[in-house]
Amino acid sequence: MSFRSVFIALVIAFALILGAFLINRARPSVETEQPGTAFVRASGKCAECHSRLQYSVVHEYEMSKHAQKGVNCLECHQPAPGQDRKDHHGFVIANARLTAGNCRSCHEQIYQQFLHSRHAAPSWAAIYGEKGLIAEQVNFSETYQPGGTRRPPHPFVQSEGGPAMASGCEQCHSVGKPNPDGTIGTCTACHTRHTSSVAIARLPSTCGQCHMGPDHSQIEIYEESKHGVMFAAQEKLLNLDADPKNLTTRDMFVPSCATCHMSGINGIGITVGAAFVLPGKCHQRKAAKLCGRSGKDEAGVLAVPYTHDHRSGVRASRKNREGDERKGFCSQGHCRRLAKRRGANRAAVLAADRLRVF
Repeated sequence: MSFRSVFIALVIAFALILGAFLINRARPSVETEQPGTAFVRASGKCAECHSRLQYSVVHEYEMSKHAQKGVNCLECHQPAPGQDRKDHHGFVIANARLTAGNCRSCHEQIYQQFLHSRHAAPSWAAIYGEKGLIAEQVNFSETYQPGGTRRPPHPFVQSEGGPAMASGCEQCHSVGKPNPDGTIGTCTACHTRHTSSVAIARLPSTCGQCHMGPDHSQIEIYEESKHGVMFAAQEKLLNLDADPKNLTTRDMFVPSCATCHMSGINGIGITVGAAFVLPGKCHQRKAAKLCGRSGKDEAGVLAVPYTHDHRSGVRASRKNREGDERKGFCSQGHCRRLAKRRGANRAAVLAADRLRVF
């Protein structure tokens, strides 16, 4: 073989190798960067495929507390009691969208708090009434939210029809939809899939996905309030990722919806419910519009104990709670004099509202 033939062969081989290198370099990083050993182990080897197929899912998981604590994909996607199962590339997973039944395996206490709230069965019953639930679910919910579930379907169901309900009202009220596995609701309505983020759940915009519009305009009212204006200006200074068990006003020195209606703060480990903390100038000007048949408590005023109710499964009496505890809660961010004055003003307004509206 002549020198010329060898030289040409080497040049062609070099050109092919260089071309392959350049082509590989132009490929998206999601195709070329392989997940590390630790991450593959933590994700149950799911990342090997899904980093190429649905990179956003893997990326969200990487940012989550679940990833930080070594909770792998299969621990959440394994079939919960009452769920169908299927084989998925050698792994057995739930054969449907995940429900609260999958989350409760680790978060049973929080799931029980959710069941006691109006985000659970009463949310679904607000559309389809008690016929949309089994008797056991109705009886349980009525124990803690009287009148919230034992009610007829909304008139819109008949006048607008099923397709309109599915594409409209159900988009929000499905937070309390009963599941085939016997559970109610889906945690990802507020916490988002794969990120499972407490920070996102604390954002007013998360609540505003549903609590908005002319018939329930809470987000618009909040954004117009002093709390809303200050949150928009100082959001980046807040510690939205703070551990709920250790949440203080150093973390949330400006309240979001969840700070007052769900979280508890500075060691106050209870959710005081919407009626309990309605500020005098923020919500009460819309209270009459927002109070529906299912939204009234025994005193006839708006009472919406939301998700994560932190009340040990017992619906507390407003008579015993409303005074000192509301002032104690509001005084975490306001001076006691102001909290007391606003509390007295609120009590007078609600008393007058009961006479005029209810």
